[in-house]
Amino acid sequence: MRAVTFCSGFGVTLFSMHTLAASGYFRRRLTHFWNRDGRAILWMALAWALGLWLFQIVAEKAAVRQAVGSVHPSAPISLQRQAGGQGIGGKLGFLVDRTGELRIEQIVAADTQDPHLRFRYPGDTQRIGVGLGRGVVWAKFQFIVAERARDAHWLMVMPSVAARDLRFHGPYDAGGTRMAPPQVAGADHPFSSRPVPTERMSFPFRVPEPGLYTVYFRVQSDVMQVYAPRLWNETDYLVSTEGKRLFDGLTYGILLGMLVYNLLLLSIFRERMHTYYLITCACAVLTLASFNGHLSRYLWPDAPALPQYLYTAAPLLWAVFASQFGRHFLDLRAHARRIDQALAALVLVLTCMLVAVTADGDLSLQVRWLSRATEVVAVLGPPLLAVGGLRAYRAGFKPALLYLSGLAILVLSALLLILSNWGVLPWSGLQLNLLQLGAAAELVVLSVALGSRLRSLRRAQQELHARADSLVTQAETDPLTGVANRRGLQRRAERQFATGAPQALLLLDLDRFKPINDRFGHHAGDLVLVELARRLRSELRDIDTVARLGGDEFVVLVSGETDRGALSAMAHRMSEQMRAPVDYEGRALMVTASIGIARFPRDARDLAGLLRAADAAMYHSKQQHHSDFAFPEDMQPAARAAG
Repeated sequence: MRAVTFCSGFGVTLFSMHTLAASGYFRRRLTHFWNRDGRAILWMALAWALGLWLFQIVAEKAAVRQAVGSVHPSAPISLQRQAGGQGIGGKLGFLVDRTGELRIEQIVAADTQDPHLRFRYPGDTQRIGVGLGRGVVWAKFQFIVAERARDAHWLMVMPSVAARDLRFHGPYDAGGTRMAPPQVAGADHPFSSRPVPTERMSFPFRVPEPGLYTVYFRVQSDVMQVYAPRLWNETDYLVSTEGKRLFDGLTYGILLGMLVYNLLLLSIFRERMHTYYLITCACAVLTLASFNGHLSRYLWPDAPALPQYLYTAAPLLWAVFASQFGRHFLDLRAHARRIDQALAALVLVLTCMLVAVTADGDLSLQVRWLSRATEVVAVLGPPLLAVGGLRAYRAGFKPALLYLSGLAILVLSALLLILSNWGVLPWSGLQLNLLQLGAAAELVVLSVALGSRLRSLRRAQQELHARADSLVTQAETDPLTGVANRRGLQRRAERQFATGAPQALLLLDLDRFKPINDRFGHHAGDLVLVELARRLRSELRDIDTVARLGGDEFVVLVSGETDRGALSAMAHRMSEQMRAPVDYEGRALMVTASIGIARFPRDARDLAGLLRAADAAMYHSKQQHHSDFAFPEDMQPAARAAG
């Protein structure tokens, strides 16, 4: 049967794909989809089939547990103090009241008189499975007190905060006399009315005398859970809860710390992703506080409906906003668009259902439907997010690996809790602690992943800036000589002029350069230009600029210097450097330079004006054969006016 279920689940998925592929259009679309996401679909089909198979196993176990069991009572428990409480073990008998109308008097009488209402004793279970229905389960166990105890105060503790109604009847002595009035607790009742003010539903009883005693209790719940009652000495139980409270406090501290930390990130970056993470943390705190019974005890002790609603609504909201966070963190729209669309559709459907069910006002209906919705998103969400995370990681998004680690931690801990609730695994308080620990660990890992994402974004931004700077540098650099070109000169001149500091511009025009090109070729000319540019740079400081305007013209921009004597000495050295021969294949190639010098702000207040003034002075220098350089003031008034 299980093999049939597995094969049918897997086959339905593949058959659906084959049916869609029958048409040419869908065949092309599916071929493209298979090339991109085929492996993901295959794994999802396998996961769905395995899920159906697991559900079949659980259903069979539940059916066997309901149907099989002896009507002969198990041997009574010998009541005694034990570390961790005393499990009822296989001594528990149960009776299903499908109408929910049986009273304790009928139960006690039927236990001895009505063969159709007899308790059954499976003998191999410590648990009672109840939930997702309006039926009621009655349970019964017997215990023996061998001798008079010094401390006769005991508790029966149910590891549940979600049962709607729990009623404790007894103990009854061997003669059938009830020794205490009935006690009532449950999510339908205010916390302040509980017999013992503890998060778990606890019922006190006394056994002052040795003898045989019988206890009956009634369980009704809309949430699928497995109840494993234990018997505790009252003092021992209260002492044992101290460690749990410390663990809860540490867990809440971690979660609230993550919440405050991401509130700070949200205020800085104002990204939607941080909003989703913030709400995810808040829903995780609400979920754990609800599962631990702290909402009923500390926040709403006299309003039982709200904690009962949040018991199923908070996990659903946690899953929904965690899915939204995963979509944005992994950028699934870019890395796995179809998975992003599937998650968005799932979130939309669940949100609409949450609103509709909440608006209905029927608390029992809300609890049942929200429980189912949480299971749906818990089954579908993680596989989709896992596949999307793998796609993002393969695309080069390294923080996706941290995200997948956090997701795996939470899914594993939640799976243990679900399997315990379904009765597949033995129940213990460790499962709930694992869920808390898994939730805290997941949110811490996701916070680290957020930090890794920020570092990745910053590194990418730095690389982008470096690439942009490199492109700007290339655009402002002469490709032949490596000095600035006209655009680079313009940008640096604007930056220098903005300081208001004095500047000097030297315009150099090479003489006898054209014959070198004509005789030896452009390669020789290029070699001469490169060497002359190197010589100019060697004469200048780092804050000065050398630029080639094109052809055989160079410009030198000198910062902070306008003294005529110093500029004349600099121009003379440059002229000597230009005059020195350049070796080309054993030949000495020689050029000279005519230099025009203009000063800022004396001769002009912008680059164009300085270039005009220096150009006029340079041509004046060419005409005056006794000097290699000239200033604008060296020209005759008429020549300056003409320039």
